[in-house]
Amino acid sequence: MSEHEDSSVDGQCDCGALKTKGKCVCARKKDKNILKHRIFEDICQNCDCHAKNPYCTLVEFFLHILSQDGDRERTLVQIKCVEKYKYELGVKHSREFGWNDAFMEWVKSGLSKRFAEVYDPELPLNDIYIKTVGNSLN
Repeated sequence: MSEHEDSSVDGQCDCGALKTKGKCVCARKKDKNILKHRIFEDICQNCDCHAKNPYCTLVEFFLHILSQDGDRERTLVQIKCVEKYKYELGVKHSREFGWNDAFMEWVKSGLSKRFAEVYDPELPLNDIYIKTVGNSLN
């Protein structure tokens, strides 16, 4: 157990923060920030905009969304999955697929429902995509 965990349910941590379910609030925030950083890295892994320009609107947008409370990480991961699906649809059909067409196909083919079933914030983005899409493009 870390310094911020023990078997007690509620109380005050040694650091002074509130402790619930045996875990300090500050430790949960740290875990969440690590997860958000990993998701951000997964989404932006092939982006070379920082090499060209230190400011990137997309990166700023992602960071803003990730800084909000709620299940924003899941939304960003699903958008990234649709982006990859959009590209693969274009390759399969030898034509450009727009975002609207890709989102419509994502929902119509049941992939949005499948995404909801397989989504796990601990999984890397590529694993989530593979579990969601599987062989649906074949």
